[in-house]
Formats: sequence, C-alpha cells, structure tokens
Amino acid sequence: MSGELHVLQHLAQGGLRSAALNAVASRLLQADRFQEAREILRGAAVDGCFNAVSRELWRIAAPESVEPVTIHSSMKISSREPHEKELRLLEHVLSTAQAGNVPSICEAVETFGHKILEPSGQWLKIAGDEKAEVLVRTVSEAPTGKDGIKRVLEVGTYCGYSSLRIATGASSMRADLAIPKCHTQVLTLDSDPARVIIARSLIAFAGLSDNVTVQTGWPAHEAA
Repeated sequence: MSGELHVLQHLAQGGLRSAALNAVASRLLQADRFQEAREILRGAAVDGCFNAVSRELWRIAAPESVEPVTIHSSMKISSREPHEKELRLLEHVLSTAQAGNVPSICEAVETFGHKILEPSGQWLKIAGDEKAEVLVRTVSEAPTGKDGIKRVLEVGTYCGYSSLRIATGASSMRADLAIPKCHTQVLTLDSDPARVIIARSLIAFAGLSDNVTVQTGWPAHEAA
C-alpha cells in the first residue's frame, strides 16, 4: 500500500492534484487510517484543492467535525494535459450532479459525452445507453454468493461509469428515481493510474467506495 500511496502523491500535480489527493485520502480510509486521511484532506484545503469529493471523504473521516475552510475554484486544466478530457468530465460531474445520487452522476457523464464532446468530434469510452442496459441486465441475472452478494470483476475502468451502473444494478438511471440498496461488489482494474484516480473520485462522490474497488493493473498481475 505504501508504494501505491507514493505513486498517487507523485501524480498530485496540475489538473490531477485534487483528484489524486482525494484518491490518497480514500485509500487511507479503506485501511482505517482516519487521522492520516484527515491530514491529507486538510492539506488539500490549504492548497485550495478541497472539492465536492473531498467533502464526501471528510464526512467519513471526521463525521462530527466541521470541514476545513477553503476557497475552491474550478480545476486548472491545461489543454496539453494527457488526461484533459477526463479531467473536464470530472469537473462537469462535480459541478452539475448531486453527491450520493448515482443516477444524476451517470446522467452528467452521458450529458458531457453527448452534448459537450460529440459536437467537437470527441467521444467518451463508456458503455452508455443500450450497452449500459445490457450490463445491468447481465448482472441482475448473475448468481449471488452464499452471503447474498454478487461479485463482479471488470477489466477496464476508464472513469468508473460502468462500475457505478454495475454496482447499483438499477434498470433506470433517471435522476428522480431512487436506486435499490447495493448488493453487488465490483473489483475494477485499469492500467492507467491517472484514470484510476479519476474513477475513484467519481465513485467516492457517488458514495459507493464500499461497493467498488478500483485498482491499477491487469488480472494476470493480480494472480502473480
């Protein structure tokens, strides 16, 4: 874990800074290292990087404490950044969707792809629309374990959209409909650590960090 945290902190630069610091805090929370997570989030506040994802993580790290005071502006995303498109997606979701509301988050992702990227000739690599319904239906028909929980391995996380759909198993992503309680655990892998960082931010914003684990690597690496 220490090696992973070192890599995440190394990536906490430029447009990735907020997302990377949140990814560090999220990883520390998963390890029950609450004090260290709080220190990372306080540092993010000092740097002006405490955003909507940070707020959700702070509620877990220090549920009875007032969140750090910060003046947060929009991410400074350079057009020369390697993950400029994905960072713009994250900023769009955080500014237009509702924390903890998976349908509104998925809707924001789809809106960004259809209404912002497509007119400029770009696109998102997500399994949206009819493909998403196929994913949801497949998971709904899959067997559960003896504990009543379904476990799914996803190879290729990208930004976490399909992980959210799989974890919730909702037949509709309308933002005005409540989703059922999650009984699905998702382990999702991506070879790009920057995408892992962005996906963890979206998943934490959705409140599903307990249901979706995002790791860097490939299944063969996990088996080695």
